[in-house]
Amino acid sequence: MKEFKKISKSGSLSIPIKLRREYGINSGDAVYIEPFEGGGFKVRPYVDKCCLCSSTENVKYVLGKGICLDCAEKAVKLFKEAELDE
Repeated sequence: MKEFKKISKSGSLSIPIKLRREYGINSGDAVYIEPFEGGGFKVRPYVDKCCLCSSTENVKYVLGKGICLDCAEKAVKLFKEAELDE
């Protein structure tokens, strides 16, 4: 999703609500802002949290989304059960 935004006079930038919801960033959350290849920036939550349950324990990133070990295990179990049903 590309969206055009202007930097304010004070240097701030608002993140569109669709993106914040998609990546689990809420108003008031702290974020990392890191340089990105090609001259851009990468913004991600300061505290890694699961995009499914919002847990902050044992979170890893898969395809740009944070997922905790418990949710990953539940997902694997569901996929294995679905394979057995086929």
